[in-house]
Amino acid sequence: MNKDQPEKSTTELNTDHKPEVSKVNNQRQRNKKLAFVLFALALIPIIFTVNNFYKLNAKKEEEQAVKEAPTFKVKSRDFAEPQEPSPEILSTETQPSVPAVFSSEENTETHPTPPKLIKSKSKLMIERSSVTSSGESNTLPETEQIENGQVISDKQLTHSDGDIFQSTAYSARKAQKSPYNANLLLKKGTFIQCSLRTKVVSTIAGNIGCIVAHDVYSANGNVLLIERGSEIFGEFRSGQLKQSEDRIFVIWSEIRTPKNVVINIDSGATDELGGTGIQGWTDTHFWQRFGGAILLSLIDDTAGYLAYRQDRRSGYDYTESSREATQQMAQTAVENMINIPPTLYKNHGDLVGVFVARDIDFSSVYKLRRK
Repeated sequence: MNKDQPEKSTTELNTDHKPEVSKVNNQRQRNKKLAFVLFALALIPIIFTVNNFYKLNAKKEEEQAVKEAPTFKVKSRDFAEPQEPSPEILSTETQPSVPAVFSSEENTETHPTPPKLIKSKSKLMIERSSVTSSGESNTLPETEQIENGQVISDKQLTHSDGDIFQSTAYSARKAQKSPYNANLLLKKGTFIQCSLRTKVVSTIAGNIGCIVAHDVYSANGNVLLIERGSEIFGEFRSGQLKQSEDRIFVIWSEIRTPKNVVINIDSGATDELGGTGIQGWTDTHFWQRFGGAILLSLIDDTAGYLAYRQDRRSGYDYTESSREATQQMAQTAVENMINIPPTLYKNHGDLVGVFVARDIDFSSVYKLRRK
């Protein structure tokens, strides 16, 4: 009995899988039929386009054959006697010859001679001369030199009427001592590094802020003037970027320290290495500028092709006015799209800098005491 039981179970398992196999086969047959139907549907427009193409070529060949067919003309024969040509009457009168008259003014005009090259000079020299009506030449006392394609006189080279070896004189400048205390002076050219508090998007003008990353000391390095963590505020304008540019100009207006000290700095922003302006990732809006233009050109070409087909059938183009209006609309849209300026993005937390543009005195805020 125990041996018969597993045999029954195996037969039961085999009978259970038969309907599943038949379902899979049916599904495969359905998929094949569906693929055949889809292939037939995809083949119909291809056959239609190929047929139209051959028809158009056949029509063009017929028209060309009709144009190139030789035409025979039968000349009409006339048996009338040809008339003798009448002799031409030659006029015996001769026209009087007009003598050439030359004005004396043309002979008396003076033409300047081209400049002469003096090769014996150290540089390329030009000597100009003028010819009078009597044939005598008067040379000018001033000579000229050609340097880098420009004519320069001796007076311009020497800056005076004296020696040609006289050099240009520069006026001296007098040094002066700064009136400010170096212990309380934030000198011009100080670089302050800070990190942005907010993200920068150059599409619309707005304000910008950053936090000072390091302590800033006085001109002699003895006194701490601006603590780390101080806030810097500024602003930028929109529409600064042009094509192929990736920087915007930012003006830092003031600094606020944790000790409630407000400093009017009015200086420009830099990148993390001190380059002028803030550099970031730039979106050129390529597809917004040119994608619409490409789409409009495709629509215009399609409309022109359909109008050509209609014109060949009926002999009259009913879509001429609508196509002209469409072309004008497309031209206006392209002009508006192609003038989209690029947009600069700068993430918060990125390092930027401040280049101090003037000396700032802290003597009205801080006082030094001896310990």
